[in-house]
Amino acid sequence: MSKKRIVIESVVFSTVICFGYILFMVIQGYILTKNDVPDIINSYNNVEYLQQKVAFGVINRGGGWIYAIGAFILLALTYGTIRWRLKRKL
Repeated sequence: MSKKRIVIESVVFSTVICFGYILFMVIQGYILTKNDVPDIINSYNNVEYLQQKVAFGVINRGGGWIYAIGAFILLALTYGTIRWRLKRKL
């Protein structure tokens, strides 16, 4: 078994795990949205003005992609290291 095959297996394994996780989250969101029944009548009993919900100085940079890429690389490296060490023992 060559190093190239281990690298390819690592990338494929981490891709399948990441897409499986995303698919699970999408299905879970679909089910939760489908079963949600909003209480429209009682939602207007306690009205808060929008001005009380404003936050100043908050910046959302959208760093979710960095965490996703980091998790992908970490998963691929972990799988590749385990496969490489098992290959060396055999």
